[in-house]
Amino acid sequence: MHLGTWSTMSAGSAERFDYWKDIVCDTLLHVDAHAAADVSRFSAELSLKSHLAGNFVRFKSQGHTIERSHRLLHAKPDERYLVSYQVSGVASVTQGDHRFQLRPGDVGIVSAARPMNLQFSDPVERIIALVPRSALEKSCPWLSPGVALHLPGEKIATRILSHLLMELSTTETEIGTNEELALGHIISELVGVRPSQDPGSVRDQQLRSRVFGFLTAHIEDPELAPGMVANQIGISERSLHYVLARAGTTFRTFIITERLDRAAEALGSPAWSHNSVSDIAFRLGFQDLSHFSRRFKERFGVPPSSYRLSKTGR
Repeated sequence: MHLGTWSTMSAGSAERFDYWKDIVCDTLLHVDAHAAADVSRFSAELSLKSHLAGNFVRFKSQGHTIERSHRLLHAKPDERYLVSYQVSGVASVTQGDHRFQLRPGDVGIVSAARPMNLQFSDPVERIIALVPRSALEKSCPWLSPGVALHLPGEKIATRILSHLLMELSTTETEIGTNEELALGHIISELVGVRPSQDPGSVRDQQLRSRVFGFLTAHIEDPELAPGMVANQIGISERSLHYVLARAGTTFRTFIITERLDRAAEALGSPAWSHNSVSDIAFRLGFQDLSHFSRRFKERFGVPPSSYRLSKTGR
């Protein structure tokens, strides 16, 4: 389904970047935009299509920077992954400890649930699929919001993925429900084809899947500790910390962040409306309410009670 097309040409030259920033970036993509030096020459256009596999965005623009900040993580929560195909120009991507450049033909995957920064020093054209987190992680169990990926364009799986993204972002042909579901599954499977599949990398991927699978399954256990996790998985603590470091995180950071994200989800859910803030915190593994409240405010910008009020009115 074609949802619309937006262009800065509909605004006066002095208002074009503000139009792009406020109407397009903030409203549609939930990101902040920062202009290059001369906004009078700025131009951009964007089209949006919706399929069962996700929303597909195609845009062209002059150079600028887009950012998903902690403010927007709180104001406009979004758990989707952004699977982006670089059609032209160069995008410099930063998310957590992950930094890479996307050149024409490359595909990048970042999470809208974490802060990120993308810089376009020159004109660019990009196609972005906004894919539900659950759909992508089902095919890629080693993937998590703390992991940003760069898929090189010379790989055959990346080329097939890029053609599919382009087709779904431009087609005017009506697509049946079964076909849309199948195409969404194919996208997830292609993302799951890692750049290197030598025996060593396969073992690394399997270990990473076991580590993150165990952590997410036991995230509510207040006794969760590196030694216990390593023992349950059957690896050394050193190997555990190495796996987490390769994923751009640490044991403590991942546990705290995952618990806070789950707490935010619970605070905004009617299913948890009869549970107090302290009950939610303790159920999710926090043992100190003041520590929970402080860390929650650091991540989402407001105390837990205020966050719940903004989401539920209660």
